Amino acid sequence: MKTSFKILYYLDSNFLSLLEIKRTDLETETDKSKLYHWLILDKRTNQIQKLDFVSMNTSGREEERIFKQEKLQFNFNEGIYEGKSQTAELKVLLTDTLPKPVINTIEKYLLNF
Repeated sequence: MKTSFKILYYLDSNFLSLLEIKRTDLETETDKSKLYHWLILDKRTNQIQKLDFVSMNTSGREEERIFKQEKLQFNFNEGIYEGKSQTAELKVLLTDTLPKPVINTIEKYLLNF
């Protein structure tokens, strides 16, 4: 099944997943804020929230993403998410290992975005 997005980063823990996606269904769109999305999926509730991207930094193997009220630091293997009300240690996973139910949840989310 062809999806309307490409997964750029996939980080996972027992209770949440963080993903950066690029929409592939908006071929004429040039606004990067509409094409690229950082999403957090709460596995307990199956709810997706878009993170408000502010800036990024790359230093060698280390990556950092700053969001309005959150922060993510990661490398090739692992990451740390610091949110408003939670902190999580994450594993960096291959983008083609995203479970089908999560893909379906993201597709449904994008229909309303």
